[in-house]
Amino acid sequence: MPELSQETAYDQTIRSLYERINYEKIGHAPYSDANYRLDRMRRLLAELNNPHLAAPVIHIAGTKGKGSTATLISRMLAATGYRTGLYTSPHLIRLEERFQLNNHPCTPDQLVKLVEETAQAAERVEADGGGRATFFELTTAVAFLFFAQQQAQAVVLEVGLGGRLDSTNVCQPIATVITTIGLDHQAQLGNTIAAIAGEKAGIIKPNVPIISSARHPDARQVIAERAALLSAPLRLLNRDFLCQWSPLVGDIHMGELSEASSTNRISSPTAQAIFQPQYTDSLVGTSAWYLSLLGPHHADNLAAALAAMDILAQQGWSIQREALPAAVQNTTVPARLQIVGQQPMRLIDTAHNPDSIAATISALNVHFPQHLRTIVLATSRDKDIESMLKLIVTNCDRLILTQYHNNPRGLPIEELVAKAHALQPSAAILTAPTPEKAWRLALELVGKDELVCATGSFFLAAELLS
Repeated sequence: MPELSQETAYDQTIRSLYERINYEKIGHAPYSDANYRLDRMRRLLAELNNPHLAAPVIHIAGTKGKGSTATLISRMLAATGYRTGLYTSPHLIRLEERFQLNNHPCTPDQLVKLVEETAQAAERVEADGGGRATFFELTTAVAFLFFAQQQAQAVVLEVGLGGRLDSTNVCQPIATVITTIGLDHQAQLGNTIAAIAGEKAGIIKPNVPIISSARHPDARQVIAERAALLSAPLRLLNRDFLCQWSPLVGDIHMGELSEASSTNRISSPTAQAIFQPQYTDSLVGTSAWYLSLLGPHHADNLAAALAAMDILAQQGWSIQREALPAAVQNTTVPARLQIVGQQPMRLIDTAHNPDSIAATISALNVHFPQHLRTIVLATSRDKDIESMLKLIVTNCDRLILTQYHNNPRGLPIEELVAKAHALQPSAAILTAPTPEKAWRLALELVGKDELVCATGSFFLAAELLS
């Protein structure tokens, strides 16, 4: 029998993963022990010789900001000399993006071998009565296995959904982080900030330091109560550490982008953040930091990441303070207000709930106040669409509605149009059947000094970036 080509083996690997229950595709099930099986996750990892215990973990939950915070922490740890693994989800174009070591994703060859080994272990668990592992359980196990095989010295682990029952919550972290808490995934996590914060606070472990950049009083109270119950030392934004953000560029124009850069990165930082710890044993100290990430909300993400560096330094980690500023300034996160072109200014964004949409609009107001604004929008059925639309229709000059086709959760265009017109009948609303056609329509309509921003979903961003 002829040997399979690597491409075919890769395709089969991806297909075998997506044949499993995948809540990212079908929508999340009720958040219960029946659907999210941490016992099965532990059995799966035991079959793989417990790779989740091979390296110290920084575990990160939150409604928004957790991906950016995780990336900042991983970049700083890598810059200071540690082999650092980063696990995030979902991916945008290729599954390998979820598994990074020192800023580089695993290779397709590595992924094929990792999935084969993990799937064999999952089959043994299933044969022993443990049930069939889900897509996310398998990919989380793949991440742990990859980091163990690559001898990672630190792992930064982003929660997939919630925290308490998330597959990542089998880890034994040395520090935990909870970022901004907002209303999202209410069907699974609860209809109030306090309920959602309670699920996120499920990652807090006994005596393990917890850092939080949550601002909502109800979230802060829940996190503080959980931390006190578990004797977990807590550091809170605006209590134990502060961060003041200010833009360096009031209106980004084409000349401020590097013409030679294939990624259209801004060639100079866009903002400065002043970090002010209120505790005395800070490695970082009161200090100014330059960011290339767009938007005031990144001050909170940076603050949590720097507070995490202080915690690690206090635990005896050899954090090279002088290596951190460049790591922070050079950090970008794909599809978080990512500039993908100029003349007109083009951005792709993954905001997918009211809080993140509000943060996106705030960033556009700060960084591009003079640009006429066209928004391309698509989103999922299970989101707070009316609240998102209220923010968007009053903050754009033209709205183009579309529907992505790489995920069955996409909201049909006609439903999105009806909701938009109900909110603002006079709004300038156009439609296009696919994201690609919506993007092309936007570029046909706008002038070279205007702005186009696609937002509303990871899946829209993925379809456009690919």
